[in-house]
Amino acid sequence: MTPLKDIKVLELASAMAAPLTCQLLGDLGADVLKIEPPTGDGYRGRLMESDADAPGINPRFACVNRNKRSLAIDIHNPEARAIVDRLIKWADVLIINYRMGTPERLGWGAERCHELNPRLIYARLTGYGDSGPWARRRGADIWTQAVGGTVAPQGSPGREPILGSTAFVDHGTPLALAYGITAALYDREKTGKGTVVKTSLLDTTLYMQTSSNLTDYLNGEPMVVKGGRGWGGGFPMGAYPASDGDLVTMMIGDDQWDAFLRVLGLDHMRGRPEYDTQAKRVALRHDLYPILDEAFRKKTRAEWAKIFKDTGIIRAEPALRYDEVAAHPQVQHNETIIPVPHSEVGAFMAIASPVSVGGTRSDIRLPPPGVGEHTGEILGELGFAPAEVEAMFTGQVVFDPAHPATANAKVAQREKYAKDLAGAVADEG
Repeated sequence: MTPLKDIKVLELASAMAAPLTCQLLGDLGADVLKIEPPTGDGYRGRLMESDADAPGINPRFACVNRNKRSLAIDIHNPEARAIVDRLIKWADVLIINYRMGTPERLGWGAERCHELNPRLIYARLTGYGDSGPWARRRGADIWTQAVGGTVAPQGSPGREPILGSTAFVDHGTPLALAYGITAALYDREKTGKGTVVKTSLLDTTLYMQTSSNLTDYLNGEPMVVKGGRGWGGGFPMGAYPASDGDLVTMMIGDDQWDAFLRVLGLDHMRGRPEYDTQAKRVALRHDLYPILDEAFRKKTRAEWAKIFKDTGIIRAEPALRYDEVAAHPQVQHNETIIPVPHSEVGAFMAIASPVSVGGTRSDIRLPPPGVGEHTGEILGELGFAPAEVEAMFTGQVVFDPAHPATANAKVAQREKYAKDLAGAVADEG
């Protein structure tokens, strides 16, 4: 099922969050056109290869750019901007993440875009918001995590904060933006008019703490700073070392504490008044961690998971490594990890959309495109005559490395950069 089959999306964006939004829409059937500079989206250059001479891909770019076609143009050229204007008239949705002021300077602010196409859904992604004292600051996942309060509570007092291993804001924001876009498309069916959909990395950072230490604080609870291994305010929530890896346990109530100690073989601690409430245990958690660590090291993750499950009241689950995640029977049953075709490597592995609509999660119709791979095709669809298209290639208005007129140093610059970067990574390794 491809519910967005007739929806046309124009991507004026780079990096990760906005392109991932477009991929989510593309997975549900939308026709996504990715506008790139001649050297390509800068995210293409972030290679993770060990062999610079081997054909390959940048998996991080590839995994947020499937189901798209690429049009490479020089947006500083007035003739190229006229092409974008025509595409804005063609599109149902425009997704843009240029820094504040840039779209307006180029003529692609919301007001002018709606003059060109009153039915357009104009989706704007910013770092911190489109107005206010920080509106013009460059945004990025890790900065907005810091400003949004998710870094300060991590780690233990007197120790450095522990940052998460994934850019969760860059992954969460696309879901929020796609949610707003689909709501706006539904509203357009009733009103016949387009609208503006806005979100920011900062807003998403706060939203993803909707039920958390942040909302506890906002409602009168003490502020948690350096909360320990788990979520501040909860003990023994956190990760512990088993004999073959780590496992995670959740917070337990006062009535479960004795059972927890019994499972760990810590009977000598049962019934002691200094540990009989959650508040006391939280206050003493840094004394308790070494005791629990020693106990947990005596068995494997699987043994602990079964023992805890058998209690029927408390649980502990293994902290899986990536190889174990990929092999997990539930992950495989859900078909969450999928192959995506690619012209150079045959196929690469990616993560499916987290949402299923009518039984379809990710309808893979197109691999991630090469820079400008569909330039000529798209211009033809826009009504340009073959001679006009050829003149635009010759005049360096549009680009495609496969076209003789633009297989030049300007286009090759990105490829050289990518190979040099891959070589540098290999040298460092």
